[in-house]
Parts: sequence; structure tokens; C-alpha cells
Amino acid sequence: MGAIFLSDALHLGSVIGSVVLCLGFYTVIWGKTREDSTKTVAGSEQCAPLLVTHIS
Repeated sequence: MGAIFLSDALHLGSVIGSVVLCLGFYTVIWGKTREDSTKTVAGSEQCAPLLVTHIS
């Protein structure tokens, strides 16, 4: 942003760091969305209780 508005020098390290940061953020959001969709699919199925209690 400084390179556009303030005419600062644009360095290769800044560009690479920005790309890595954006890819990491996108990966986290993609994984979270995939995790949430898996939970909704699994939550809609009928599940048997793990512990069965017998009252005599």
C-alpha cells in the first residue's frame, strides 16, 4: 500500500511475504469451511449412543 500511495520502493521480500500470508489465510479459511461442512453432513445422520445404560 505504501508503494502505491507513498511512492515507496517495492521489495521482492515484501511481495513474497504478502503472497505467503494470503495463501496461508486462504488455506485456513478453506479448511475451516471444509470442516464445518463435514460436521453438518455427519450431524444430520442418526447416531446410536456410545454408552448404553441399562436400568433394571
